[in-house]
Amino acid sequence: MALTSGAKLLFDAVRGTSTGGGGWGSLTLVVVAFATFAVGELLLSALGSHQPRLTSFLGVVLGLIAILAFFLGLVDSGWAWLLVPVLAAATYLVASLALALAATTSVTD
Repeated sequence: MALTSGAKLLFDAVRGTSTGGGGWGSLTLVVVAFATFAVGELLLSALGSHQPRLTSFLGVVLGLIAILAFFLGLVDSGWAWLLVPVLAAATYLVASLALALAATTSVTD
């Protein structure tokens, strides 16, 4: 959230609008998503997760899909400070449970 807020302030100061638009907006999305992935992986590693990189990647991807599919209007409002952390926790939990289920499921012919 801090990276996104900082980017909005920077775009507002430089461009006079809170959105990056085009290439700069896309670059900001990639940087924020990668930072989220990297921090998530480090935290999951510190907590002893079995697959921290995959869990973090899946959590970020599921979060982006959920935001783009269901919460795009809310993310641009004041509710983002509540929505994004709750959604991130939920998507990381779903990613962790899905990977645990996949690890314990046996494939039979």
